[in-house]
Amino acid sequence: MLQIILKLFTAIKILFIKRLKAHNSVFVLNHVFIGKGCSVELHNAYMSHLDMHIEGHNNKLLINGSRYLRGEIKIFGENNIVEIGKGGYLAKLRIVVRGNNCKVVIGDGVTTGSAYIACMGKDNYVTIGDDCMLAEYVDIWATDTHGIYDNQENLINSSAPIVIGKHVWLGKWVSILKGVSIGDGAVVGMKALVTKSIATKTLNVGSPAQVIKKDINWERGFINK
Repeated sequence: MLQIILKLFTAIKILFIKRLKAHNSVFVLNHVFIGKGCSVELHNAYMSHLDMHIEGHNNKLLINGSRYLRGEIKIFGENNIVEIGKGGYLAKLRIVVRGNNCKVVIGDGVTTGSAYIACMGKDNYVTIGDDCMLAEYVDIWATDTHGIYDNQENLINSSAPIVIGKHVWLGKWVSILKGVSIGDGAVVGMKALVTKSIATKTLNVGSPAQVIKKDINWERGFINK
């Protein structure tokens, strides 16, 4: 019965939100602004207590079957896309995209305790592969957000993409800086600062992060030994 009521409330609410399309989704208790020329499309999604602000030209948010609770999505600029896959549980996830032709893609089955993703600039992107697990207070910064220039006024800190592979575990307070990739199955320990790319199936700790173990595997179930 509750599910029916929520879907009815969603249907009524969507009638009054232009540029939002929802298919078999629940969309309740959200603060929403979707500017002219931008769009949001939900498929089998559950979204609650979100702060969503999308403006500019041809910016798009696509969510395909994940639960997204108590987070924030802000998109500014032109031709930017945020796409979230199915089966995820995203709690307190903040996504900020500011620029042109930027993209944030989150795969299937991703979970977050809380995280902040910043993607800015031109043709920049952040990708997070399927079945990744992000603990609380994870920072993913594909940009320095503000420009630094040399004496000839040349920008010296351009934004750069971040690629996180499949089945990656990021511990609490991990920070990932621009221009790095993290291989499938890797683990990054608590409070690590990732400034260089990380290999597949490795355990990494420290600031800056360094490999301490290779050829590892990990699983989501709680440890019992």
